[in-house]
Formats: sequence, C-alpha cells, structure tokens
Amino acid sequence: MFYIDKWIEYYESLFPVETNQKEFFSELAGQFSVPRLLSVECGPALVSSQMAKNGIDVTITDSFLEFINHVNQKMESHENYYHSFQIKPQDIARYFAKNFFNVICSCNYRLIFLKDETLILKLLFDAKVLLQEGGYIIFDLINFSKFDFTQPVLNLPELKCDKGSLFSTIVQDKESASYVINQAFVTKEGKHHQVVEDETVFPITAETLKRFSKQLGFSEVNFYSDWSKTPFSNDSDKIICVFKK
Repeated sequence: MFYIDKWIEYYESLFPVETNQKEFFSELAGQFSVPRLLSVECGPALVSSQMAKNGIDVTITDSFLEFINHVNQKMESHENYYHSFQIKPQDIARYFAKNFFNVICSCNYRLIFLKDETLILKLLFDAKVLLQEGGYIIFDLINFSKFDFTQPVLNLPELKCDKGSLFSTIVQDKESASYVINQAFVTKEGKHHQVVEDETVFPITAETLKRFSKQLGFSEVNFYSDWSKTPFSNDSDKIICVFKK
C-alpha cells in the first residue's frame, strides 16, 4: 500500500535531480534531430520537467493520478512541451505509437514495484517497440547484487534530505517466494510517517538486466554507478542501466 499524499510530500526532497543527471539525458536526447522522451512511473518528473522546459518533447506517465496532477500544476506554463497520462507501465504499448520515442526512462527504482520479472520484461519489450532505431532505455535502480538475500531482512541505504530520512526494509515472503518492501519517513522533528507498507517488489539485478538485453535483442547494454558514467561494480550503491535498440 502506498500512502501517496506522504509520498508526494517527501519524494522531491528524497530524489532531487542528481549531479550530471540532466547532462546525461541531454547527451542522449541530443543525438536525435527531433528528441522525444517518455518517462514511465515518472513521480514528480523532476528531470523530465527540465527537459520539457528546454524544448524537448516530453511524455510522462504514472500509475498514480496524484503524481500526474502534481506535475500538471507545476508545469502549467510549459504545457506545449509535455504530455501527461495516468497509465500503468504494462499498458504503454496500447497507447503510444511504434518507433516514436528516442529515449524512454524509469528512475528512482520505481521499476521494482512492477512486482515480478514477467512484468518488467514486458515493459522492456514494449519500450523497445516504442523506440526508434538507435534509441535508448534508461533504468535507475538500486544495486541489489550487493545484498545478501539469505538474510531474513534487507535494510536498504538510508536516504537523507533536508526534511528527514527514509528508512526502507525488504522482507521475503517464504510461502510465495516474493519480496515486500516497507518504507517510513522520519522527520527531523522525530515524527514517523509510513509511506509504503507491505508492497510487493522485484529486486532486479544487473545480471537479470543483462539476460533481458540478450533475450530481447538490444544492440548493446551499459551499466554505470552514477550519472557521471562511473563504471559499474558489484560494490556500487546504484545501477544506471542503458539499453540501446
């Protein structure tokens, strides 16, 4: 369960635009004469909003109407450059044209909330269909390869911001062999707010993403530790995964 009002309240502080993130996206989009960006499970769409303000044609989607409304309010004066839809990730191929976008992304590890490997693979397949030749898919994820999944509880790195800290734990349901995440935000005043409770996730790894790339026939896939393109290692805290069609 998502406590979406609290999620929106703290999301932008917890996941600001990172160093070199805007440049990372601009470099990829700049390879195309008419750049078109699709952000899936966009949240507050911080990077996408900046791309739209720079004149790039941006489409954002999210499962939660609350996120879409939030972005619409912020971007009212730039509505000619972006389009917003409440669409689940597994449905994007039903609504958008083939070979239309140059860059498709999903950031802030929202991908893991697709719940299982099949749905993530379907999203990747559908996104490839929507891409022009030479286009890119970007996933921004936690590096789950560094965690010991034999442990009953996984404590994800604490996220800190000016308003407080986000604490996240993942627990395996032994009967279903699935994983659930709980996330709580603790303000600097010590107030505790549950933002995600017992939500099923799929802790996807770099190894699985490599297998998906080969299975779906991408021309290449690259992994980085950050938006500065630092080479990925098993000790990295995060994965920036870039598929090329």
